[in-house]
Amino acid sequence: MAINWIVDISFLLIMAIGIIAGIKLGFVKAVAKPVKFVLAVVIAFALAANLSATVIEPLISAPITNHLTSFLSEKFSDISAETVDTLPTLVKFAAGLCGVDIAEVATNAGEGSIISAIVSQITDPFTSIICTAIAFILLFFVAKIVLSLLFAIVNRIIDNGIVGAINKIIGAVFMGALAFIVCWALASVFELVMNLPVFVGQAWVNEFTGGFVYKFLKSINPIDILLSF
Repeated sequence: MAINWIVDISFLLIMAIGIIAGIKLGFVKAVAKPVKFVLAVVIAFALAANLSATVIEPLISAPITNHLTSFLSEKFSDISAETVDTLPTLVKFAAGLCGVDIAEVATNAGEGSIISAIVSQITDPFTSIICTAIAFILLFFVAKIVLSLLFAIVNRIIDNGIVGAINKIIGAVFMGALAFIVCWALASVFELVMNLPVFVGQAWVNEFTGGFVYKFLKSINPIDILLSF
């Protein structure tokens, strides 16, 4: 039946493409992209807080706080504990997000430092979050660049002679295994699709009995194989 052949040939093509790609790339190049991403994320997470606290926050925290303090001081020079409700809605909203009670801060602060106290209470949490995010992004991209250079050097060293041939063979096995897992997942999805009410009773569904490759994929669970090692 045509549908059986079409499904089997599709799965074989996917696995063949995976193996060919593995031979062309080699194992090092094949694993480089996912490994670089994971390592870059780990490095960024590990160092972001330290970089933020020691480098980025000192650079941008004071200017942001001083600028906002000066702006509010000019607009609300006569602000006091009694008139604190006249502050802009945006400032009150930001204070609410940070869990800051503006009235309490204003009451506890000296008359000349109400604005500074409020600004400090509001901006500190936002500044910390922004600086940490900036540090994470910078570290992520720097780590990816450095790791890319290291993988390129390693690949250049091993991409010759017997070592290069072994690298290509392992790459073919690795990419072939990934392609097999993809085919297994697609076979499972295909079975679910055929059982949807909209497809039940369709002629091509009734004709499909499953070819050799499809039945083989359905008889194997890659997760069980991995767990058996």
